[in-house]
Amino acid sequence: MISLKDDFPYFTPEEYFIWSEKQLEKYEYLDGEVYAMSGGSKNHSLIAVKFTTLLTNHLGDSCETGNSDLRVNFDSELYLSRC
Repeated sequence: MISLKDDFPYFTPEEYFIWSEKQLEKYEYLDGEVYAMSGGSKNHSLIAVKFTTLLTNHLGDSCETGNSDLRVNFDSELYLSRC
C-alpha cells in the first residue's frame, strides 16, 4: 500500500483509535500523525494471503496472525526491549 500524508490534527493513540473506527477509508497512525492508505493491487493481495497462510501454519497456536484490516497498537519500546 502507499500512504499519503493528509492534513489531520495531531492525535493521541486513544483519540486515533476512536476516530478511525468511524472512518470508511483505511488510515495508518505514526507518532501522532495520520496517513491515508490506498488499496493494494491484485498481485499484492495474492502474495499477502499466501504469506499470511504460511506464517500462520508455521507459528501454529503460539501466535495470532491477521491481515491488513486488523488494527493494532504497536509499542516500539516494548518490542525493542524484547529483542
